[in-house]
Amino acid sequence: MGRPVPKWLKYGIVALLALLYNGWILESLLNPRMPAAPSLISELSALTQPHHQVFQALDIVAGFLTLALCGFVWQLTRGLAPRVRWLLTGLFAFVGIDSIVDALLPISCAPSVDMHCYALAPHILITTAHGIESNIAGTAVALLPAVWWWQHRARHRVIEKISLWFAGIQIILGIIALTVRLSGKDSYGIIQRIYEGGVGLWISTIVGTAILRQPA
Repeated sequence: MGRPVPKWLKYGIVALLALLYNGWILESLLNPRMPAAPSLISELSALTQPHHQVFQALDIVAGFLTLALCGFVWQLTRGLAPRVRWLLTGLFAFVGIDSIVDALLPISCAPSVDMHCYALAPHILITTAHGIESNIAGTAVALLPAVWWWQHRARHRVIEKISLWFAGIQIILGIIALTVRLSGKDSYGIIQRIYEGGVGLWISTIVGTAILRQPA
């Protein structure tokens, strides 16, 4: 892997990655008129919203940093069958690729603050593409922690626990989200932000476990 990475830099990388995957925490500063409860995180990157370039840039940097760390993840899976190592590293890389693609396919407007957006969105190609990409990515990311847990059960306690925890949180949030949708309440945005927080924690834990095992 080249030169040893200093410990302070290792912790810095882990913290940075967790923050990048939760760039939405800057919404109160950069876009305070965006209501958190009814809005999706993707609305912060909508082309009509202020500072949307910042939120897009954070997602892109998060994606490239994730890809840059795949080598450490590959080493972390050492001891597993080659096809399993490729699968786990590939799934990890997919999260980074999705972050980049998602940022490059911003929705055209923000429905929670633009009454005309609901009528316009279905007819705009880039918004439709974003929706398709998000659904595919959401399904894939939902399977990630389960696969990592299954391959690391009784092998690596930290990864086993964090992956099982994240898988359980996804199920709970999925049930809550469905209940909220059926009740007609506008609080799906809060649920999504909690979910993204879980994604950031899971990714940074995998990365932290991988790079902290490297010699300082």
